[in-house]
Amino acid sequence: MDLPQGQALMRIELDARALGHVRFALSPLHTLTEALLLMRGAAAPGRAGVARRVAETLRARRLDLLAALFGEPCDYIPDFITPRPVSYEESMDGELHRIATARPAEVREEMALLIHGGPGTRGLAGSPVPRPLLRALRRGERVLAEQVAAELAQLWQTVVHPHWPGLRARMEADIAHRAQLIARQGMVSMLVGLHPWIEWGGHQVRLAGPARTQVRGATSLLLVPRGFGSSLITISGSRDHRYRRQPLLMYPALPVPDAPRPAPPAAHELLGSTRAILLADVSTPRTTAQLAGRHGLSKSTVSYHLGVLHRGGLVTKTRDARQVLYQRTHRADRLLLDPSLGLPVRTG
Repeated sequence: MDLPQGQALMRIELDARALGHVRFALSPLHTLTEALLLMRGAAAPGRAGVARRVAETLRARRLDLLAALFGEPCDYIPDFITPRPVSYEESMDGELHRIATARPAEVREEMALLIHGGPGTRGLAGSPVPRPLLRALRRGERVLAEQVAAELAQLWQTVVHPHWPGLRARMEADIAHRAQLIARQGMVSMLVGLHPWIEWGGHQVRLAGPARTQVRGATSLLLVPRGFGSSLITISGSRDHRYRRQPLLMYPALPVPDAPRPAPPAAHELLGSTRAILLADVSTPRTTAQLAGRHGLSKSTVSYHLGVLHRGGLVTKTRDARQVLYQRTHRADRLLLDPSLGLPVRTG
């Protein structure tokens, strides 16, 4: 796993066939991994609580191997710890099993890369190897992989599992949004919209990364939304052709849309339920399509009720490029605050 510390250029070649195999995945394991990475450096204000829970759990449960692997200031995490999701959504148990049963040769080579570094990877860069890591290495690669999986399972239960339903719902909503962008604007437009670091040109995804890297011959690209961080995490592909890993990008999932504020009951009586709901939800400009999606209504129904509200002076409409934005007026604000004012709504 390549961590986003530098600003070099990474290139991932994607021909037309590879673009056709771009896919999304939900991964409990990768979400747990990014929570571990929050311990490095100063976590953003909204993530400090997660970083603190991770650090406290590592100490309280004496998860020393995880602390050694993720707490050191290196630019690489052994790839066997972050196996590629093989389906849209894997169970945590399934992902942990793949770690515990990783090939010993793979574990040995990647641990050597972590300790000594290699092409495009600094590793520990001559820093002393943490004692928990040395102890695990002495017991052999298979035991080391099993211990990593066991410690991850404990951390998962404490830190991420209680919040997984909400995180998963946010990621699902993000993926649905990206799928709509593909349908409307195409695959390349969706890719460059994942993060400001991403560009497209010459059949290549170009992005800032920790090292200058060229990934050739990729047959697909795996996209996994992040639940905690705001930067890109790249797993650039196999350094050894025997393992045939494909590149993976973890990108920040979109925030959960703000929930519509309910209109007071008296507004429902005055305006009718549908108009009151729509009026309460246009405190910020929204299109007919957005309102239809947020409330499970047809566009024609939303358009009809917005027309009534507009003629009544309760919403304004402005054109922005090809779309019309509706927003409630000060008159509507007063009505929602005090429906007893009984402001009439003109329908003709």
